[in-house]
Amino acid sequence: MFAFYYEQLMEDIDYKEILTPLLPYLPNKDKQLLDAGCGPGFILKELIELGYDVIGIDNDEEMLRLANQRLDNPNHLYYHDLNEPLTESFDGIIMLFDVINYFYKLNPMIKNIYEGLNAHGVFIFDTYKKEYLETMRNFEEIDDEPFEYTWKTVSDKTKLNHTFIVKNKQYQINQYVYDKKTYLKHLKKVGFKNVKIIEGNDERKDYYICKK
Repeated sequence: MFAFYYEQLMEDIDYKEILTPLLPYLPNKDKQLLDAGCGPGFILKELIELGYDVIGIDNDEEMLRLANQRLDNPNHLYYHDLNEPLTESFDGIIMLFDVINYFYKLNPMIKNIYEGLNAHGVFIFDTYKKEYLETMRNFEEIDDEPFEYTWKTVSDKTKLNHTFIVKNKQYQINQYVYDKKTYLKHLKKVGFKNVKIIEGNDERKDYYICKK
């Protein structure tokens, strides 16, 4: 049920604006892309409309159902847990909207991403900046659009603990935020040789461009 609310909360984001600074780093449109952790399919839809050959994966069946409704094409969507090796290889893998922050253990997932890339492939992801943890130390948002909800977040040195309350139901979501040194260590450990960190259109985040 959380996927249903998440989709509505993410509806008004300008996904073209998010993608614009990243497009120069994507492979040519005749190459195959993977949207890893595609959620309800917002980024996936934008990439398809831009002409990219892209499929999406997620480990949440409800997210995939919503994405399928958005795309009306099940051939673009597959269930997969990124803690497991990918079954296909890609020229580019994109993982946006803090998907990486749901992984407490980084190395298994990053290794699977690396091994799922073709030679000279690129992995693009975003992650919250470390200082964001301080901003969210004791955060609370109460709103009635697009529905009545309360979102509370507490943080410590590496963890964000979110409590989402809607219609007297609580949903707990944990995320993990590390410093640049930690991400770079894991990326280089699995074999990425060229890693660039850029600013994007979400000032809370760093964007990593990782070449195989």
